[in-house]
Amino acid sequence: MTLTLHGTKVSGDSSFDYPKTPNAIFDLGFGWRSHYEGILDPSTGNITGTRTSRLTSGGKLLDEPPQACAFTASLEGETIKGNWTLQTKQGAKAGSFVVRNAAVPATGTSGLRVTEAAAALAVQAGDAPVGYCALHVQRALEAGGIDGKGHPEKAGAYGAYLKNRGFVGLTAEGYKPQKGDIVVVQPGAGVGKDGHIAMYDGSRWISDFRETTRWETAEAKGGSRQFFRP
Repeated sequence: MTLTLHGTKVSGDSSFDYPKTPNAIFDLGFGWRSHYEGILDPSTGNITGTRTSRLTSGGKLLDEPPQACAFTASLEGETIKGNWTLQTKQGAKAGSFVVRNAAVPATGTSGLRVTEAAAALAVQAGDAPVGYCALHVQRALEAGGIDGKGHPEKAGAYGAYLKNRGFVGLTAEGYKPQKGDIVVVQPGAGVGKDGHIAMYDGSRWISDFRETTRWETAEAKGGSRQFFRP
């Protein structure tokens, strides 16, 4: 996906807050105004792109040619940390930047047909668990167009499989479920030795049964858990 950031270069390292408003510019009123645009790999959190900078004074752009340079960065929750390099007549220059409160659209590239997958899961689901959560979720994924070749047998092992199919991993902090999201739970109290997996249908989590557990809450049972978005 394309990720666009706007901010202002300050002396030394760049450090700015990215407003949670699409295409808003955070301008300190002096120095360099920099525009960052790159490609985010949702499976790794790595970003590559180009920074284009214009000199400003009193918040106004000066009639200086823009300078473009390459940057690499990584996404960690809502913080982006990166480095840029610029080739000039005087030699190479380099610097780093930090974006806090980054409004990054957390959407994968799996192409899952969410409505079809959720419908297939609902048809199979009962009122009580029968020990086949991975099988039922896998059938739902395939009904939604996901290639099932090489899928894991154990529910807790689905993380790598989902990432390889274009799902993006989300942290539990501040997480709010969306239709089609999947939770992968590691073995722990209240969860079997193979872990657990479930899909959110827009109102509740479903596996081989219609669940009452709210996996996005801190009170949820089981071991560590991770969420994945298609």
